[in-house]
Amino acid sequence: MSFAQISCAHVFAAQKQCFCLELLSAPNCLRALRFKRYGRLARIVTAVVDT
Repeated sequence: MSFAQISCAHVFAAQKQCFCLELLSAPNCLRALRFKRYGRLARIVTAVVDT
């Protein structure tokens, strides 16, 4: 996988997670995406989904 493909995959995953949680916190999710805080967002979403 190239760096571009990996980056694209991360963006898609973050967008998918936001779509699933948009009713809970759409503004916060969009803000996180805008600033590219994918890692932190992914950890938060994973913690929520696993519980």
